[in-house]
Amino acid sequence: NCFLGSNNYTFESTSLSWEDAQRYCREKHTDLVTIWNQAVNEQLFLETGQKSSWIGLRHENDRWQWSNVSANTGANWGGLVIKSR
Repeated sequence: NCFLGSNNYTFESTSLSWEDAQRYCREKHTDLVTIWNQAVNEQLFLETGQKSSWIGLRHENDRWQWSNVSANTGANWGGLVIKSR
C-alpha cells in the first residue's frame, strides 16, 4: 500500500520485497502507508480485499520504525491490532 497524501491510498498488486515496495512507493507516490489508528487499519484491510501487503513499519535495531520518518512520533500503537491472514 502506498500513501498518496490526505488519507488517499493505492494498492499495487505487484509482488515486491519490503525494500523494493518502499522504493516504488517513494518514486511513484509518497511512501509506504502509515497506519495511524484502527480506523485506517480497517479501511486498508477492506480496500485491499484482505490481501497481504506491506505497510511502512519495520523492526530494526530492536525497535519499530515507520518508513515515513515524520510519522514516528504521531502513530499510537496502544491496543492497535494489525489484521493479517
